[in-house]
Amino acid sequence: MHHIQTGFKILELGASYSNLCASYSNVLHQTRTGSTILELNASNSNRVNHTRTLCIILELNTSYSNWAHNTRTGFIILELGTSSSNWMHHTRTTGIIPGLGASYSNWVHHTRTGLLLLELGSSYANWVHHT
Repeated sequence: MHHIQTGFKILELGASYSNLCASYSNVLHQTRTGSTILELNASNSNRVNHTRTLCIILELNTSYSNWAHNTRTGFIILELGTSSSNWMHHTRTTGIIPGLGASYSNWVHHTRTGLLLLELGSSYANWVHHT
């Protein structure tokens, strides 16, 4: 847990290796300003990186790597059952993004300005790009 600042809650459950809920490495990096992060059953590496400004990130059962990266400004990201890699990258400005059952790679990239994205059961690559 690195550079945690300013009034938020982190719940870490089910750590098998490093007491940080991840069996290999779990990095909660530079979270700031009133956020809630729930990390459960991350098996290899689960990063919540540079989250800022009143966000809620739920990470459940990520099997390899699940990044919620550079998320900003009051939104909710739900990540459930991603098997290889699921990126939620540079989301901004009041969006809700549920990502469920992406089997290889599911990208929601550069989403901005009050949106709702539902990602369910994409088998290889499902891009929602520059919405």
